[in-house]
Amino acid sequence: MNGLTCFGHRIPTKQLVGGLVFWLIIATVLWTTRNMPMYEEGAPGPRFMPVVLSVLFSVLNVFYWIESATKAAADEASDDRNLLRPLAFLSIIILLALCWETLGAVVTVFACAFLELRFLEHHSWVKSIVAGFIISAVALVLFQVVLGVALPGGVFESLSYIRF
Repeated sequence: MNGLTCFGHRIPTKQLVGGLVFWLIIATVLWTTRNMPMYEEGAPGPRFMPVVLSVLFSVLNVFYWIESATKAAADEASDDRNLLRPLAFLSIIILLALCWETLGAVVTVFACAFLELRFLEHHSWVKSIVAGFIISAVALVLFQVVLGVALPGGVFESLSYIRF
């Protein structure tokens, strides 16, 4: 099988399988958190963030398939490397999940954003560092100010108690 043809465009098999793996992960997260409350006492509950991430990853997965289907056909050698990119993104997601509590949310978000921008997107060191700081600062403000939820502090536990 050389992939799936949809609306006159072909999604290569490796991108199709990679996307299906992401759908399986999304379904697993939603299934395993189905009994958790979305909201507790007017605040986001333990299921809130997994659902938000599942929706965002679903949208990202659709864009991934659209990009795969609409880009110019690549030769077979470069098609073999296309599987590495989704695996690298999946590795960053796993790193994010594993380090969230121990290193803390701010440090983990910075590290994952930096790794993605520098090594997967090939941005400069300065752009990757600056963007990583901005993304982690936005995450801190979003949770602390907008949602009023303390992020795991990890090595910087004092950051989880900052109130604006």
